[in-house]
Amino acid sequence: MNNIGCTLLLKEQYQDVEKYINKAKTILKEELKKLEHKYKNKEAEENIDKSDKKKILRFKSLKISVDFNLALYYDSQAQFDHSHFLYKKIIDENPYFIEAYIKLSEMYKIRGNKIKSDSYIKLAIEKHYKLVQEDRNTNKKEEEKKNDTQNNDNKNTSELNKQSSDKMEIEKENEKEEVKKKKRKILQKKKKKLNLKKRAN
Repeated sequence: MNNIGCTLLLKEQYQDVEKYINKAKTILKEELKKLEHKYKNKEAEENIDKSDKKKILRFKSLKISVDFNLALYYDSQAQFDHSHFLYKKIIDENPYFIEAYIKLSEMYKIRGNKIKSDSYIKLAIEKHYKLVQEDRNTNKKEEEKKNDTQNNDNKNTSELNKQSSDKMEIEKENEKEEVKKKKRKILQKKKKKLNLKKRAN
């Protein structure tokens, strides 16, 4: 429904845009309500199923996208009070939805309120910068974790190689000892033969 509404919005066929977007919004609200009702008490929230967690996050994210599309529609119809309310609502629900800050900045710029317009652009830049930093930190942590794993693997490999080398050394020593034992036995046999010959003479 949301996709149909977006397509109509892009084609500037505004007649049924609001109907489709609101229908998508209603469906998402119902789905979220079902899941939230399932985990309405604290004990249930602690044991929330992983797949349900993903669904809740996905539905909330989609709901914000639907609100944004509806706000764009209100902009196109010059219903700026409605779109302003939705942009503010989006920021409350997701402070990192950069496009909403930009739209509010544009809105205040059109109204001639440069201070407000600049403040929202500044917020958009700050939020964007913070997101970039968080991504970098996440990537850095993942890289460090990867390196730690690799180092541990190398360490384990090194230990295994050392153990293998030690084992080979022991085996060599054992082989040498066996050779010595065999030589001793041969010498002992030769000595016995010599002694027997001497006695015979």
